[in-house]
Amino acid sequence: IETTSSISKEIISYATNTSLINKEQNTLIIFDPNLNRENIEENIFHSINDYVLFYADKSQLLKYIQSINEEQIFIIIFDNSFDKKFLSQLQNFNQINSIFIYTLKEDNYEFLMHTYSKIIGIYTEKSLLFEQIQLKIKQQSILTFGFNDPQEIFQTYTKLSKENALFFYNLLLKDFLIKDYSINKISMIEKCKEYYHQNPIEMKNIEEFETTYKSTNAYEWYFKNCFISKQLNKAFYTYDIEQLKLFSFFIHDLCLNIKSTCSILDKVYYTTLITTKQFELLSQNIGKLITFNGFLVMNCSCIETVLYKNDEQVVVAFEVLNIDSIDLNHIIFDLGTIFQLDSFNFDSNLNLWIARLTVNNNEIEIAQNYILTKQQTMEKMTLPIIIGELLLIISNFSRTKTYFDNLQNEDDALIYYFYEYIHYLKGEYDLALEKSQISYQLMISEERFKDSAFILHDIGYIYDMKKEFNEALNSHKQALEIRQIYYPESDVYIGISLYNIGRTLVNIGDNDQALIYHQKALDIWEKTLKNNDPYIIQSLHSHGVVYFNKRDYLQALPYYMKALELYEMTIPRDDHRILMVKNALETINDIISRQ
Repeated sequence: IETTSSISKEIISYATNTSLINKEQNTLIIFDPNLNRENIEENIFHSINDYVLFYADKSQLLKYIQSINEEQIFIIIFDNSFDKKFLSQLQNFNQINSIFIYTLKEDNYEFLMHTYSKIIGIYTEKSLLFEQIQLKIKQQSILTFGFNDPQEIFQTYTKLSKENALFFYNLLLKDFLIKDYSINKISMIEKCKEYYHQNPIEMKNIEEFETTYKSTNAYEWYFKNCFISKQLNKAFYTYDIEQLKLFSFFIHDLCLNIKSTCSILDKVYYTTLITTKQFELLSQNIGKLITFNGFLVMNCSCIETVLYKNDEQVVVAFEVLNIDSIDLNHIIFDLGTIFQLDSFNFDSNLNLWIARLTVNNNEIEIAQNYILTKQQTMEKMTLPIIIGELLLIISNFSRTKTYFDNLQNEDDALIYYFYEYIHYLKGEYDLALEKSQISYQLMISEERFKDSAFILHDIGYIYDMKKEFNEALNSHKQALEIRQIYYPESDVYIGISLYNIGRTLVNIGDNDQALIYHQKALDIWEKTLKNNDPYIIQSLHSHGVVYFNKRDYLQALPYYMKALELYEMTIPRDDHRILMVKNALETINDIISRQ
């Protein structure tokens, strides 16, 4: 953060921590148009939050907020003007969790809280303001969870949703982190000292940790409100593998501490705020298996104080029955613990939603089956490579690229394969083609011909996006030839290659040939997949497109109608595929009505 001063010493921005990256999950921003560097009491703000930014300029503040996507932002406004445009801009940022206003005027500003739901309160006493924001930050937790249907058998060709990928990432992360964990805490301590060198409160905690930490007291350190839990919570939430590896010795010790159970409790709870989107996910996944990011901490009462919520949040208590604990005040569940979501109902007496969970003890079997299936898909799919593949679905491109950059002693062909996919998803097709060709050559040099079909599949898609359709067609046909050698004739992967050829022929304009390949793909998938499988729905949609292109609208109509019926059962109603099918049906019905 740059500090810019004018002659009057008023500053545009200032930070209590000079690191360009916030390693904790919360950022506190102070906006004061009359801000003076000399009047900033850093010790007070350090007691509230480590990462505190000060702004006197609205445009620079808004620009900073737009650049942030991995932290929760809390804002204190020291301004009596109550600029409605500015408040509306803050209200509309997803990054903003809460807004607090300090004013010297003792007027009635309740109308602002009704207009802007993220305004938590308007205060005339600083001590009360700081107390309330400290409570709000302390209660804030960023919970994410993934789901898996225990009735679904995971196959090599199964397409994972983000929720599915998050389930398996949470499940596998512990084994990945502690398999080769580092027992040397010196590096972690040095990096923490470097990061917190301006924060005397945390520096004292770090020095105490350095002199007193033992593997047997990891439990106590995790529940101490200090740098350990703050940095770990942020790393778990943002899938920051490098940061988690830095703390791997502590994670290893904490996992061992958790297993030292001695007390049995009837019920435990974790009460928190979740987003409306997460609320919908819970409602849609009753009976499914669920995993949480990081360590799940609960207590004996669901009547925790949830001070404030806005219109985009719902208060939910997660309840678990009959569990063991080493501490009656804090109950912590291990990384990768699997629960089943038994019910999700509103409790009118408590005025909150309760998600009732039971512990599922099949995590080892489920994890092993997933890893085995991935290893059957392609050679050399080790646990680190599988974690990277899951990160591609749940994390951002930059963090995933960094993860693969830092992998050691892993298969280069697979690493380049995933580099290619990152560039493809970013729309960087020339770079994607370059990486895929390196991966392909490495596989061919090792005679991994079966796996090379996956690379040829991707090369075909890249050429499709580059509108070089003849090259795309050649790649898809090569992939089909290889798969016809290594797979049974009715295998799903042969159907995929047939479909890809049909898709490219549509782009070329050869609808008659495209229909032949699409029909062959559909015949295979109808024999091997459930009727609502995404591949079948996709094929029905494509049949409709081909017949539409051929102006055979009566033939197109039933395919579009069936595709729409299945889409509406399996994907959100505002998904672009549903809109495309509806538009096509509207056009067809209009044409037929005029004939």
